[in-house]
Amino acid sequence: MKTVNSSIIDIEQAIISSPLILTATTLAVEAIRLMSQVRDSCQLANSDLIPSINKLNLEKASCVLVVDNQKLIGTFTERDIVRCTAMEMSLEQVTLAEVMSSNPVTLKKSEFHNIFVVLNLFRQYKIRHLSIVDDQGDLIGLVTPTTLRQLIQVADFLKIRCVEEVMAPDVIQAAPTASILDLAQLMTEHCVSCVVITQSDTEFDSQPIGIVTERDIVQFRALELDPVQIKAHVVMSSPLFYLRPQQSLWEAHQKMQKLRVRSLVVVGDRNQLLGIVTQTSVLYTLDPLELYEIVNFLQQKVFQLESEKIDILHQQNLELETKVQERTTRLIAQANSDRLLAVLSQRIRQYFDIEVILQTAVSEIKQYLHTDRVIIYQFEAEWSGRIIAEFLAPNQISLLGDVIHDPCFAPTWVEPYTNGRVRAIDDIYTSGLADCHVRLLEEKQIRANLVVPIVYNNQLWGLISAHQCSAARHWESTEIEFLQKLSNQIAIAIQQCQLYEQAQQEIKERTQAEAALQKLNEELEIRVVERTAELQHSNQNLLLEIQERQRVDQELRHSQQRLHNILNSLFSFVGVISTEGIIIEANEAWLKIFSLTDSSVIGKPFAQTSWWSYSAKIQNKIQSAISQAAQGNSIRYDIPVRFTEEKFITIDFSIKPVFDESGEVSYLVVSGIDITERKQAEDTMKKQLAAIESTIDGIAILQGDRYLYLNKAHVELFGYDTDKELIGKTWRELYTPAEIARFERDVFPILIEKGHWGGEAIAQRRDGSTFDEEISLTMTNDGELICVCRDISKRKLAQQEIYKILEREKELNQLKSRFISMTSHEFRTPLAVISSSAGILKEFSQKLDEEKKQKHLECIITYVKHTTQLLDEILLISKAEAGKLAFEPKPLDLVEFCQKLTSEMQLSTQNNTIIFSSNTKTEVIALVDKKLLRQILINLLSNAVKYSQNNSSVKFDLQITEQSIIFSIKDQGIGIPQADKTQLFEAFHRATNVGSISGTGLGLTIVKNCVDLHGGKVTVVSQEGIGTKFTVIIPLQSVSYVRKL
Repeated sequence: MKTVNSSIIDIEQAIISSPLILTATTLAVEAIRLMSQVRDSCQLANSDLIPSINKLNLEKASCVLVVDNQKLIGTFTERDIVRCTAMEMSLEQVTLAEVMSSNPVTLKKSEFHNIFVVLNLFRQYKIRHLSIVDDQGDLIGLVTPTTLRQLIQVADFLKIRCVEEVMAPDVIQAAPTASILDLAQLMTEHCVSCVVITQSDTEFDSQPIGIVTERDIVQFRALELDPVQIKAHVVMSSPLFYLRPQQSLWEAHQKMQKLRVRSLVVVGDRNQLLGIVTQTSVLYTLDPLELYEIVNFLQQKVFQLESEKIDILHQQNLELETKVQERTTRLIAQANSDRLLAVLSQRIRQYFDIEVILQTAVSEIKQYLHTDRVIIYQFEAEWSGRIIAEFLAPNQISLLGDVIHDPCFAPTWVEPYTNGRVRAIDDIYTSGLADCHVRLLEEKQIRANLVVPIVYNNQLWGLISAHQCSAARHWESTEIEFLQKLSNQIAIAIQQCQLYEQAQQEIKERTQAEAALQKLNEELEIRVVERTAELQHSNQNLLLEIQERQRVDQELRHSQQRLHNILNSLFSFVGVISTEGIIIEANEAWLKIFSLTDSSVIGKPFAQTSWWSYSAKIQNKIQSAISQAAQGNSIRYDIPVRFTEEKFITIDFSIKPVFDESGEVSYLVVSGIDITERKQAEDTMKKQLAAIESTIDGIAILQGDRYLYLNKAHVELFGYDTDKELIGKTWRELYTPAEIARFERDVFPILIEKGHWGGEAIAQRRDGSTFDEEISLTMTNDGELICVCRDISKRKLAQQEIYKILEREKELNQLKSRFISMTSHEFRTPLAVISSSAGILKEFSQKLDEEKKQKHLECIITYVKHTTQLLDEILLISKAEAGKLAFEPKPLDLVEFCQKLTSEMQLSTQNNTIIFSSNTKTEVIALVDKKLLRQILINLLSNAVKYSQNNSSVKFDLQITEQSIIFSIKDQGIGIPQADKTQLFEAFHRATNVGSISGTGLGLTIVKNCVDLHGGKVTVVSQEGIGTKFTVIIPLQSVSYVRKL
């Protein structure tokens, strides 16, 4: 039967960890004073407020432990003090060694499994103080009935039990005039802890008026009062606190805790003394079977809570995986958007033709958004406009070149669009548009519309519009954000193209002016030659020509000034330097950013300006670029520029040579564009890709059924070295034909319908080995498939182990139930016989003759031996399971031992013959554990006799070889069924053919454990209905032979 488990009741709380400890040479009076001082210090606190720890300290004052070198040698309790008082012993010069109780009962903490172990020792040795020691015998603490009573809070159990069930009716009483010495002698004589002071109320009834306890005696001795002179009525505790017989034990328990007493008197209706209840009697009411039912309920509750906890964890795991999948999808979409934006921005900067730039933009937008049509609309006068760029899906009408004029547009949308307003229409029929607007959109076959403005120099230049013609569509925030960013890039490109066109126009005008001037000079020289003779007559005409030349020169200067102004208006840096690297000209816009002036840079070496002065390495790089450009090479690269003391920006830097008519480098044009934000975007994209690469889950992207991208975890998961080994290959190479068929049959239909699927699969590594895989599949809008997977082989193995453990737990529970049923039966029968025989001897002893008395005594002895043997078997099994079964091999004469065992067994059976044989006639002295060997042979011989028919023989053979001791026991019994052989050595298991033959199912388990401790093995050969033969083989560790005379 189970008892209260230490996991339900914390046994640590029942142990007084710091008891009073003294040596044997300490005077007894000093020990008494110490006990009294501890009690007085604990009683200073209010009794209603005193915590449980103080109650333990109060109980500590009831006993002193006597030790020597940390080993317990005795105890000195209140009962010992009462005994000394009753003997009128003077304790002034007496040491504890003379008065202590020697050979105290102790309990190892490792054996303190439950409270009933302590209660049994209290009952067995009639003690109230039990010392707790460790496995080495060193003292740990003290346990008393009070500490156990305080520990056990079984309120419901105590509430249903009455005081009259457990009270002791025989109460030791004394008159008020009795001396303290008389009371001490009564306590010693009757082995009680208190004496009730009573006075006669009637002829038959006594009325309690006070009580004197062992604690009071200790206090008197501590005060060194005369026990002969002091009377009971002077020192008794009064008034008394009563209990009624009908009150519950719970009320008695609470009153003892509140009053801090160990006993309460029980009185009747007339306050007559009926009995007494002590803390020990309250503890003895605890029934292990009832507590087992409580523990069983709590265990079921724990299993239920564990199951709920597993369900919650599973649900949280699923939610977390869903969030990870959603986050991964968003990251991939964002990375694709940033990558496309970066590529598109780079392409835009490569062109200076606005038509090419806009057509590239609508093409890329169409591919990214997967829409039916993308257009770019440029505003003209009075906010009418023309569609100047378009990209169409097949079977859609073209709007390129259409002029659209909406009179309602200017007052309603110009200002919002100029401020960056985006208009997303998911469905023209549900967005609250005006009827005329709906009809206009219907004419253009537009069902859903996304419009993003293009703002240039704070002016609304035009619109980017994406059309979904076939059906309504919800525009995602990432799509809108992508279009906004692209709009900014297009605005920059427009500015770039316009500036480029202006520069080209200015250069063209300057070239034409120079050509005109050259032609004019030539004509002037000719005219000067032709008219030299006519010079005197042509002064007036020459003056006019000179004025004309001055006018042309002025226009040339104006043209140069315009070109200079254009350069200054550029946001990017543009400068002109000589082939030696000296700055000739620089645009002002860039100089103002760095708080520089023309005078501070013009005429200075370009490589030595403040932009590069922070690094000699950068200066050398700039100088090298100038030298290469002076040789006719164009140079371009990214380079850092110090913007402030703590901030650097990244410049797209280039140097291009300008050649004269002879093909020589005349001067160099230097330009620089701030690409810091672009670099940061590229770095962000790289970090996002790195995050995907570093995740422990395998991630792959497929187009059709072939891989476009695999991260490192995915490659390693399938046993490959690099992603190049799988890029472009089909996913079918990583799965068996059966799994491929399952995907096509069960998975792909769901994936096509819902756009995603998650589950488990069996994947195949490169080396052909397979593993359990958890996989999640998601279809993107552009038809790509995102696969996220992980290896769950370890989790699968863990689940299998859990299932095995649960099955084993179920088997153990069944075995425990069988054990409880078996032990109940095996104990009840002998106990009933013992009780019956003892009752007959008690009631009819005078009427029975000696032969019948002897028969009943032999019956009692037989069943006591049977019960003891059963308890020994259970204890041996328990020790073996706990690993505490001792193995102590000693020299033993095997032949003699077996012969005596055969004779002993033969005496206990009259219906069968045991035949012993051996292959040696000499004494064989071997190292074995005699007790364990006896258990092996006794159990096997007992089973052979028990399961054999009457008048059959049992053969017991001993064989000694060079390496082994071989015992064989063969019977002619009922045999063992084949189905039972696999469970033959399991505890409590009995064969299915035993019928009504009694047994516990422990014998063969004991045999197996004992043989294992010897390092041997046991085998069985049996045929049902014919007989069984057990063979035990034990390694021969040491042997000597002595020939018998």
